[in-house]
Amino acid sequence: MLGLAPLSVGRYPFRGPGGKRPALATEGRSVMTPLRERMIGDMKLAGLSPRTRQAYTQAVKRLAMHYRRRPDRLDEEAVRAFLVGAINAGMARGTFKRVHFGLKFFYTTTLGRDWPLFSKKTASACRSRSVCPRPSATTRFAGCSPL
Repeated sequence: MLGLAPLSVGRYPFRGPGGKRPALATEGRSVMTPLRERMIGDMKLAGLSPRTRQAYTQAVKRLAMHYRRRPDRLDEEAVRAFLVGAINAGMARGTFKRVHFGLKFFYTTTLGRDWPLFSKKTASACRSRSVCPRPSATTRFAGCSPL
Protein backbone atom coordinates (compact mmCIF):
# COMPACT_ATOMS: atom_id res chain seq x y z
CA MET A 1 0.00 0.00 0.00
CA LEU A 2 1.01 3.50 -0.61
CA GLY A 3 1.45 5.75 2.39
CA LEU A 4 -1.26 8.31 1.62
CA ALA A 5 -1.89 11.17 3.99
CA PRO A 6 -5.35 11.28 5.54
CA LEU A 7 -7.86 13.62 3.93
CA SER A 8 -8.69 15.29 7.19
CA VAL A 9 -6.44 17.71 8.99
CA GLY A 10 -7.10 17.87 12.69
CA ARG A 11 -10.73 17.20 13.43
CA TYR A 12 -11.98 18.96 10.27
CA PRO A 13 -12.43 16.72 7.23
CA PHE A 14 -11.82 19.64 4.86
CA ARG A 15 -11.01 23.29 4.86
CA GLY A 16 -13.01 26.08 3.29
CA PRO A 17 -11.85 28.68 0.77
CA GLY A 18 -8.33 29.89 1.40
CA GLY A 19 -7.56 26.93 3.67
CA LYS A 20 -9.64 28.32 6.52
CA ARG A 21 -11.53 26.17 8.95
CA PRO A 22 -15.34 26.36 9.07
CA ALA A 23 -16.57 29.38 11.02
CA LEU A 24 -19.07 27.57 13.23
CA ALA A 25 -17.35 24.46 14.46
CA THR A 26 -19.09 22.64 17.26
CA GLU A 27 -18.49 19.34 18.90
CA GLY A 28 -22.00 17.89 18.92
CA ARG A 29 -23.64 21.04 20.29
CA SER A 30 -26.36 23.03 18.58
CA VAL A 31 -25.48 26.61 17.68
CA MET A 32 -29.10 27.57 17.09
CA THR A 33 -30.49 30.11 19.47
CA PRO A 34 -33.93 29.47 20.94
CA LEU A 35 -35.32 32.34 18.84
CA ARG A 36 -33.99 30.80 15.62
CA GLU A 37 -35.35 27.38 16.62
CA ARG A 38 -38.72 28.97 17.30
CA MET A 39 -38.78 30.68 13.90
CA ILE A 40 -37.88 27.45 12.13
CA GLY A 41 -40.60 25.64 14.06
CA ASP A 42 -43.13 28.32 13.11
CA MET A 43 -42.13 28.01 9.46
CA LYS A 44 -42.53 24.23 9.58
CA LEU A 45 -45.98 24.65 11.12
CA ALA A 46 -46.85 27.09 8.34
CA GLY A 47 -45.86 24.45 5.78
CA LEU A 48 -43.03 26.42 4.18
CA SER A 49 -40.57 24.53 1.99
CA PRO A 50 -36.98 23.98 3.14
CA ARG A 51 -35.66 26.48 0.58
CA THR A 52 -38.11 29.13 1.78
CA ARG A 53 -37.14 28.45 5.39
CA GLN A 54 -33.49 28.86 4.44
CA ALA A 55 -34.17 32.15 2.63
CA TYR A 56 -36.21 33.56 5.53
CA THR A 57 -33.62 32.67 8.16
CA GLN A 58 -30.93 34.17 5.92
CA ALA A 59 -32.94 37.41 5.74
CA VAL A 60 -33.12 37.66 9.52
CA LYS A 61 -29.42 36.86 9.72
CA ARG A 62 -28.65 39.68 7.26
CA LEU A 63 -30.60 42.12 9.40
CA ALA A 64 -28.84 41.01 12.58
CA MET A 65 -25.42 41.23 10.94
CA HIS A 66 -26.20 44.67 9.54
CA TYR A 67 -27.00 46.13 12.96
CA ARG A 68 -24.79 43.73 14.96
CA ARG A 69 -27.68 43.22 17.35
CA ARG A 70 -30.23 40.56 18.02
CA PRO A 71 -33.18 41.04 15.63
CA ASP A 72 -35.77 40.85 18.40
CA ARG A 73 -34.22 43.95 19.97
CA LEU A 74 -34.64 46.12 16.87
CA ASP A 75 -37.55 48.50 16.48
CA GLU A 76 -39.75 49.05 13.44
CA GLU A 77 -37.84 52.10 12.25
CA ALA A 78 -34.55 50.19 12.19
CA VAL A 79 -36.09 47.41 10.11
CA ARG A 80 -37.64 49.97 7.78
CA ALA A 81 -34.28 51.73 7.37
CA PHE A 82 -32.67 48.38 6.57
CA LEU A 83 -35.25 47.65 3.85
CA VAL A 84 -34.98 51.14 2.36
CA GLY A 85 -31.21 50.85 2.41
CA ALA A 86 -31.43 47.51 0.58
CA ILE A 87 -33.51 49.12 -2.16
CA ASN A 88 -31.17 52.10 -2.40
CA ALA A 89 -28.16 49.76 -2.61
CA GLY A 90 -29.70 48.21 -5.73
CA MET A 91 -30.88 44.89 -4.34
CA ALA A 92 -32.71 42.90 -7.00
CA ARG A 93 -36.49 42.85 -6.72
CA GLY A 94 -36.70 39.09 -6.18
CA THR A 95 -34.05 39.18 -3.48
CA PHE A 96 -35.74 42.13 -1.81
CA LYS A 97 -39.08 40.32 -1.76
CA ARG A 98 -37.50 37.29 -0.09
CA VAL A 99 -35.85 39.50 2.53
CA HIS A 100 -39.05 41.50 3.11
CA PHE A 101 -41.24 38.41 3.46
CA GLY A 102 -38.68 36.71 5.69
CA LEU A 103 -38.58 39.68 8.04
CA LYS A 104 -42.36 39.98 7.89
CA PHE A 105 -42.73 36.34 8.91
CA PHE A 106 -40.22 36.73 11.72
CA TYR A 107 -41.74 39.85 13.23
CA THR A 108 -45.43 39.08 12.72
CA THR A 109 -45.57 35.31 13.26
CA THR A 110 -42.62 34.44 15.47
CA LEU A 111 -42.52 37.59 17.61
CA GLY A 112 -46.20 38.53 17.25
CA ARG A 113 -45.55 42.19 16.50
CA ASP A 114 -48.23 44.02 14.55
CA TRP A 115 -46.21 46.70 12.80
CA PRO A 116 -47.70 48.96 10.10
CA LEU A 117 -44.53 48.28 8.08
CA PHE A 118 -45.76 44.76 7.40
CA SER A 119 -49.49 45.42 7.13
CA LYS A 120 -51.26 45.38 3.78
CA LYS A 121 -51.71 48.71 2.10
CA THR A 122 -55.20 49.61 0.88
CA ALA A 123 -56.18 52.12 -1.76
CA SER A 124 -57.10 55.28 0.11
CA ALA A 125 -57.35 57.54 -2.94
CA CYS A 126 -60.98 56.58 -3.62
CA ARG A 127 -62.53 58.30 -0.62
CA SER A 128 -64.86 60.54 -2.60
CA ARG A 129 -67.34 59.57 -5.30
CA SER A 130 -65.69 61.97 -7.77
CA VAL A 131 -62.55 59.84 -7.89
CA CYS A 132 -64.46 56.53 -8.14
CA PRO A 133 -67.78 57.51 -9.78
CA ARG A 134 -69.30 54.02 -9.94
CA PRO A 135 -68.41 50.93 -7.98
CA SER A 136 -66.97 48.32 -10.31
CA ALA A 137 -65.54 44.96 -9.38
CA THR A 138 -62.07 46.47 -9.22
CA THR A 139 -63.02 49.31 -6.89
CA ARG A 140 -65.04 47.00 -4.65
CA PHE A 141 -62.02 44.71 -4.41
CA ALA A 142 -59.73 47.64 -3.59
CA GLY A 143 -62.05 48.81 -0.82
CA CYS A 144 -63.14 52.02 -2.53
CA SER A 145 -66.83 51.27 -2.71
CA PRO A 146 -69.19 52.08 0.15
CA LEU A 147 -70.85 48.66 -0.35
